[in-house]
Amino acid sequence: MSHPTHDNIMQMFLLADAAKRSGAKKITAIVPWLAYSPQDKVFRQGEPLSSKVLVSLLESLPINNFILLDVHSSLILDYFQKPVKEISALPLFQEYVNQNLTINSVDWYVVALDKGSIKRSSRLAKLLKLEIKNFNKKRDQETGEITYTRFPEELQNKNVIIVDDYTSTGGTLVQAVEHLKGNGARECVCFLTYCVSREGLDAVLKSRINQLIITNSITYPDLKHDKLTILDISSLIAQEIL
Repeated sequence: MSHPTHDNIMQMFLLADAAKRSGAKKITAIVPWLAYSPQDKVFRQGEPLSSKVLVSLLESLPINNFILLDVHSSLILDYFQKPVKEISALPLFQEYVNQNLTINSVDWYVVALDKGSIKRSSRLAKLLKLEIKNFNKKRDQETGEITYTRFPEELQNKNVIIVDDYTSTGGTLVQAVEHLKGNGARECVCFLTYCVSREGLDAVLKSRINQLIITNSITYPDLKHDKLTILDISSLIAQEIL
């Protein structure tokens, strides 16, 4: 359901109908990126609840159950009336760290950039046996401007790991990296399940970040960068199917 979003959504609708008309007994929809999922609540009067609208459309199809990858919010799972299961990219991130980074509990921390990322960050910190530190982030709902109001002193001259489900414009992550680096953090390594736009991805790669690790849940042809690593999610999906 990534770009071109509406084309891909419509194609999924038609494929589900075609499969049912061809005699399929059971249809499972595997959705690595659920479009509109960041709009999981109404922030201002007059806004649509886009994620719920899309879920309602999906459930009108002859699909029996759904498998989703790292949904933006657990609220979205509650919108489904049909069976739905969420799988996580965290095992891929843990494997990457174990194979490519030399970490220890003295020089490395996991950082949660806001309240929404605390749960995911805590899970990765537990897997890596690292301590987690939280930021205080404020966003202006009118302008979208982000400010950080606190920097944990323990992160000075330390390496940090950031994990989140997605970035769209890259603004939050770029601001976070600048805040970390500007206050004395050393290496900043970030894990994201999705980069929703190429523009946001480019913005992050141009920042002071040291490494960006994403999955191929959303693909960008011919994308290469010294700071970028793309992990394949096919093993997660195959394991779930089996």
